[in-house]
Amino acid sequence: MNTIFYLSHYTCDLSIKQNRVNNFAASQKINYVTNTLIKNNFKVKIISPTWLKSFGYKNGFKIIKNNLSILFFPTLSIFDKFGLKIIKVLFSHTITFLYLIFSIKINDTLIVYHSLDLLLLVKIIKLIKRVKIIYEIEEIYSDIQTHKRWKKFELKAIKDYSYYILSTELLLDYLDISSNNKKYTILYGDYTSRQKNSEAFNDNLIHIVYAGTLDPIKGGAKLLLDTSLFLSDKYFIHILGFGSKEQISNLQNDIQVINSNLGTSKIKYEGVLINDNYYNFLSKCQIGFSCQDLINDFNNSSFPSKILVYLSLGLSIVSSKNIALVKSKIAKFVSFSPDNNPKNIAHTIKSIKPFQNSNRILNELNINFEKDLLVFLKL
Repeated sequence: MNTIFYLSHYTCDLSIKQNRVNNFAASQKINYVTNTLIKNNFKVKIISPTWLKSFGYKNGFKIIKNNLSILFFPTLSIFDKFGLKIIKVLFSHTITFLYLIFSIKINDTLIVYHSLDLLLLVKIIKLIKRVKIIYEIEEIYSDIQTHKRWKKFELKAIKDYSYYILSTELLLDYLDISSNNKKYTILYGDYTSRQKNSEAFNDNLIHIVYAGTLDPIKGGAKLLLDTSLFLSDKYFIHILGFGSKEQISNLQNDIQVINSNLGTSKIKYEGVLINDNYYNFLSKCQIGFSCQDLINDFNNSSFPSKILVYLSLGLSIVSSKNIALVKSKIAKFVSFSPDNNPKNIAHTIKSIKPFQNSNRILNELNINFEKDLLVFLKL
């Protein structure tokens, strides 16, 4: 049985308890890809080079489940107080590099979930070990940055591979992949069809949920707060999100102000939920919210993977006119707001499309992705 190595900033319950950096959206997709590989008789070894968010030291640990193993290395963060945060990243990368050098063999397969901090490490591994690398790209991170040198460096580095898992068809032209005869497959998100495991809230209200980053650059949570002012009392709003302490504090303050002005509790921050707790909570809601800032370039190079989770759990979906989503194969399942004016978003919510059964399209996308991935592994 062949082993596939998977390099990513993976997140699990224990890594959260250790206060390591996390990437929930990435972990959902990684779980899906991993399950696809295991179903086809591969072993998968996830290597997660995460580090602590704050001062301290934590031991590494290993999780083993049948044909899956997940490895977290020790993490040291003792120089943050002196402004030397880069040292904990270098410490993590050094251990990861040594592990890969001694564990991975020539012609093995390494799937890499794109991250700016891993670019150089992966390039060196590729040169030394001559492994087959399948490069998975969720978004172009420098599209959120303003520094042109960062963007030039990122684009040059990620064009250096032969096999790609892309989050949107728009990346084909963006990265000149199709014109260079490289192999690729499209993965919007987790294509798993799910059953609702929880009954809806028993309060005769329509529950709207936003699940994602609290980063003000993307602005999804803030847009939902602004939109709430144009919705009646028959709607209740839940925000599940991850962010910095400052972002969470700002969100909670904004929620408190809105609820106080309305004289009722209409919005609630639910914190961070993962795995079954996450899916069970979403399945209790009726509408999934996926609006975000449309001004920034990242809308041209990223796909909101939360859409697939909403879809799989039977939620109706309201979204901004994200180009990647509008041009995707699941666009017909989404109610698009004409713009990001909160009043217009509220109108879209009030007239949202009734939920359409998505099992057929999810099954089709799942089959196509599985075929493409297996072809990659045989080449």
